[in-house]
Amino acid sequence: MATTIKTVKCPLCGWHHPAEQKGSMRLQRGDPADLPKGVFLFDKVNPEESAFISIRECRGRGGGLPEVGRITLTEAKGDAEYQELIQSVINQCYKILKVLTS
Repeated sequence: MATTIKTVKCPLCGWHHPAEQKGSMRLQRGDPADLPKGVFLFDKVNPEESAFISIRECRGRGGGLPEVGRITLTEAKGDAEYQELIQSVINQCYKILKVLTS
């Protein structure tokens, strides 16, 4: 029988995240296996301070994709370039709230 995992599909972006961290990556890094397992939660990010738009530099093979700048949600809200993106977040949050409160 195949191993099954539960994933949480983000209602905003559609990406899947493991609902519970099993620790396999921790073991690959050589960290202690007796640490508590993590659980996925949506409220780990402070929307007032964290990056809404992450600006990254493409350094090619082996160079990585380091963050060179960031735009917070507050900063993006006042920028005409991001108005359509901001409106889509508002619309989707409203739909989620409607589902959860009805």
